[in-house]
Amino acid sequence: MTAPRLLAMARVARAHAVRGWVQVVPFNPDTETLPAHVWVAGVPREIVAQERVHKGLLVHFQGIDDRNAADALRGHEIQCDRADLPEPDEGEVYAVDLAGLEAFTPEGGRIGAVVRLDAGAAHDLLVLDVLGVERLVPYVPNFVKSVDMAARRMVLELPEGLLDV
Repeated sequence: MTAPRLLAMARVARAHAVRGWVQVVPFNPDTETLPAHVWVAGVPREIVAQERVHKGLLVHFQGIDDRNAADALRGHEIQCDRADLPEPDEGEVYAVDLAGLEAFTPEGGRIGAVVRLDAGAAHDLLVLDVLGVERLVPYVPNFVKSVDMAARRMVLELPEGLLDV
């Protein structure tokens, strides 16, 4: 059995009521449910019930049966095993999979490497390592022309000066 590859999916915001439920804020606002088996604070947990609410999810973990136990989870990330996630649809990628891709211009010049994808107010932002300096690039179709996961590369068409200091 291989060790799980854990990916952060959400954060426990607070305890909810008195019977061990917690309010969870998914990192992807479109998340409707979490997998049944997750890790919280590095501990495997089983979700026995969950429901979608206005600002996230209400979740009840097995063995967390009172407010004090639920409150102890506040602020911790909820992680899942990558193997438990469905394959992305055609043209979609998981944000975590972008890390490590090499970014190139349409002409083939190397720009840098993707460090991560951060959530922004208007749109997500690629964090690129450009000659040892992190630069932010909007992750929008106007700039991201292609992503080739098999080749571990993406093509970016950026306005002149976007990466300048």
